[in-house]
Amino acid sequence: MSIITSLLFLPVILLFLGSNINRLTLPWFRENDANPKKHRWYRFTKMIMRRPVFFLVVSLVIIVIFAFPAKELKTFTPDVRILPQESLVRQGYQLIEHQFGLGATNPVNIVIHSPFRKNSNKEESGIC
Repeated sequence: MSIITSLLFLPVILLFLGSNINRLTLPWFRENDANPKKHRWYRFTKMIMRRPVFFLVVSLVIIVIFAFPAKELKTFTPDVRILPQESLVRQGYQLIEHQFGLGATNPVNIVIHSPFRKNSNKEESGIC
């Protein structure tokens, strides 16, 4: 619902605001509109566009530095192993596995293909 609201009302609000959208800008964030070449973002993009390969390499190095600790990350799905040995839940789980075999506690998915069409109306489909 929020996506629909933002897609419908945000453009209307922006249309009504027009150039008044910047009226309440903080004074130290205002930039001189007389010369767009003095704007911070203009200078920043020009600097990147002059040396794109350099900035690509620097960006990749930064990403690799931040991603490096994840190299040793060991992930797993939490299961009964995270419970202490004396936990009744863990003991019951291990008892079921011991008596019924490994995988006995895993869910079983059953897929059935039916020649009949699934109806959303239960009365028409004969389901009570």
